[in-house]
Amino acid sequence: MSIKARFSISLPESQSWHHYSLIETGSNPDMLIAPFDGQALCFKSEEIGAWLPSKFHDQSPFSELSKSGYLNLLRKAIEFCDSDDKKVVCSRSEIVECSIDLSSGLNSLRKAYPNAFIYLLELKDQIWIGASPELLVRREGNTLQTHSLAGTRWNNDPFTEKEIKEQEIVTKSILNSLRLTSSHATSPKEVEYGPIKHLQSIINWENSDAHAFSDAIKSLHPTPAVCGYPKNDARRFILEHEPNERELYTGYITCALEGVSYAFVNLRCAKVFSNGIRIFAGGGINKWSDPESEWLETKQKIESVKNVLVSSDNNK
Repeated sequence: MSIKARFSISLPESQSWHHYSLIETGSNPDMLIAPFDGQALCFKSEEIGAWLPSKFHDQSPFSELSKSGYLNLLRKAIEFCDSDDKKVVCSRSEIVECSIDLSSGLNSLRKAYPNAFIYLLELKDQIWIGASPELLVRREGNTLQTHSLAGTRWNNDPFTEKEIKEQEIVTKSILNSLRLTSSHATSPKEVEYGPIKHLQSIINWENSDAHAFSDAIKSLHPTPAVCGYPKNDARRFILEHEPNERELYTGYITCALEGVSYAFVNLRCAKVFSNGIRIFAGGGINKWSDPESEWLETKQKIESVKNVLVSSDNNK
C-alpha cells in the first residue's frame, strides 16, 4: 500500500504557507523525505488547503539519554577526533510532557525564526514539526547553492577556535564532496537564528545537468554539519555509539516552488505526540571540544525549540 502524508511548509524570509497532500511514488517524485540513515521516501504532491492533524499517537517507550550518558558519548567522540581535520556530530533528544496548539506553534516558529525553513509533517503515524536553519541544496536554473553552517554560540558570546575550526572542516568537506575549489565559497560570517548564532559560508556553482540537484544531495547527505568528517568514519561512529535512532532528525526534506528546487536539512525539530513532544538536538565535536560545554549547547538548542512551541499561549 502506498504511503500517504500531509505536509505544510514556509520558506525562509517568507510569510506564505503551502500545504500538500503526498502519495508515495516509484518514479518522478517532486518531494523527498529522508532519514539520517536509510532510503528517502519519494512522493508526488498535490496542493491542498490548510490542515491540522486530527489524531495524535502516544509516545512509544523511549530511554532518554542521561547527562552522564551523553558526556560519556562526548568523551568517546573527542577520542575519535584525533587529528585537526576530524569531526563527529553527537545528538540526543528530550521528552517534554505538554499539549501544544500546532497552528499557533507554526506561527510562533515563523515569527521566532524568520530565516528558517518551517514545516509540519504528518507521515503514517508520525507528526513532525521544525524550523531548520540549514539549506542543503538550492537550484534555480543552472545555479546551485549550499551552505556550510557550523559552530554554535549564544547571544553576544564570541566564537572560539573550536567553532572556527569546526566550520572550516565543514566547508572543506563540502567543497571536496562537490569537487569545487575554495573560490566557490564565501568567507564565513555570523548568522543568527533566534538566540542562536552560527558561522556560515555560502557555496555557489553552475551545472546545467538535469540531475545536478539530486546528484548534489547524494554527494552531501549526510553533511559534515550533522554527521562529521571523514563522512564514512563519522557515520560509523554515530551508528555504533548513539543509543537512539535519529529517525528523520538530520535527514532532509525537498520541495519545489516557482521553478526553484530546495532541500533542507531537518534540524531544530520535534516529534509531536498526544502527551508531549520529543525535541532533537546535537553538536559538532572536534579535538578542541569540552564535554560540559557540548552538553550545554544541546540543552540550549532544545530549550530554543521548547520555549517557542511550549509557551503560555500554546500550552493548553
